[in-house]
Amino acid sequence: MTRDEPAGAITSTRGGPVGDGDGGDVLDWPPGRLAEASELLRGATSLPEDVGRRLLAEGVWRHYLRGALLFRAHAPSDRWLVIIRGHVALEMKVAGRGTVRLLTLGPGDVVGWSAVLGGARMTTSAVAAEDTEVASFAAEAVQRLCDDDPQVGYHLMRHLAGTLADRLVATRLQLLDLFAPGPHDRTA
Repeated sequence: MTRDEPAGAITSTRGGPVGDGDGGDVLDWPPGRLAEASELLRGATSLPEDVGRRLLAEGVWRHYLRGALLFRAHAPSDRWLVIIRGHVALEMKVAGRGTVRLLTLGPGDVVGWSAVLGGARMTTSAVAAEDTEVASFAAEAVQRLCDDDPQVGYHLMRHLAGTLADRLVATRLQLLDLFAPGPHDRTA
């Protein structure tokens, strides 16, 4: 395991991390997973089939064991992930409350969206809530694809805008739960 490799990531038999996105040692997609990822991209993201196919050509398969850290808050945002199987918890440290789970995402959901914007940092930590498989994309590859093909960029940014809107609503609901008055706050 390399120093920069997330803990709990499955490694290849050649010693490199699976799906590190840097062109190093990676395993091929397991049988059926590429087709499954393609269906998820089309169904969950509404990306046209040709756009999904072009994106997946840039992606690699990665498997995380339950409890594995996919990325840490404030780390450079260098990978964009689409969950194929399993669930990922987005967590944040909150003063006086410790680590708070903000949201749990499942198949078809996007994790690490800020990587597509370039030069950003992760806003939360992501932990595999169970054994999880993702399609992992190097940020630079996705940015290049968007720059080279405006249709890919348009569809991807349109999907990410919808994702951000959904996350904003989920965050608002979470804040209502966090700051709702408890029984001890009520006056008679």
